[in-house]
Amino acid sequence: MKNLTLCLLLSLAPLLAQESPKEIIVVPVVPTVEQNSTIQVSDGYADTIIYAKAVNESYKIDEPITILAKFKRDAYIYLWTVAKSGKGYLILPNNFAKVEQYKAQKEYTIPNKEGLYQFVSDAKGTEEVYLLATSKPISVARISAIFYKDPSAVMPEASAKDMEVFASKDIKVIAKEEELEYDIEWFKVSVE
Repeated sequence: MKNLTLCLLLSLAPLLAQESPKEIIVVPVVPTVEQNSTIQVSDGYADTIIYAKAVNESYKIDEPITILAKFKRDAYIYLWTVAKSGKGYLILPNNFAKVEQYKAQKEYTIPNKEGLYQFVSDAKGTEEVYLLATSKPISVARISAIFYKDPSAVMPEASAKDMEVFASKDIKVIAKEEELEYDIEWFKVSVE
């Protein structure tokens, strides 16, 4: 498992021509004409994620990776990956998809067929993908404080220490201060 990145082809095309040491990336879609472990923390909201998983058991390099998710309650979601180094990479929201509410009891395909982006991997390995569901959107300042520390980075990236603290401690503080509830679930994506 190598580092993961969010590549935005519309604004970063020259950078994408270079070899990327990352695995899962987000790429725009050209419009056409035609099991899991759960980290439970918030008692009233902890069972909000009914499931979050990759559609396929494994993917090939550059094959679009699709995620299925279903929620017991309406939720706002965030997706990030954690590299072997421990660094975290925010892949949703991104420049093509903002934070939005997902309705309860409806299965979602992420990204959806009409999406302007895809998740793809450019290296073999097993990736850990985390889904955070919240009862309200997290403020942009909070997400920025976790993932946007290096202004020169190609994509939102958090250090290994920040990732460890975020999932175990920071989210509890954010939840209390922003008066929201949350649920976190993770799953693996295999790339061959």
